[in-house]
Amino acid sequence: RRAGDPSTLIASSEKAKRVLGWQPEVTEVKDIIATAWQWHVKHPQGYNE
Repeated sequence: RRAGDPSTLIASSEKAKRVLGWQPEVTEVKDIIATAWQWHVKHPQGYNE
């Protein structure tokens, strides 16, 4: 970790669900990482300008 980084990170989508009516399609960390990796493989240059 870098200096100043928190020792623990915790995230929840509950507020987004409550306020926006939004719910994530993927909720398991291993699946989130897998889908993020798939996107990066398909888009090695990132988003188009």
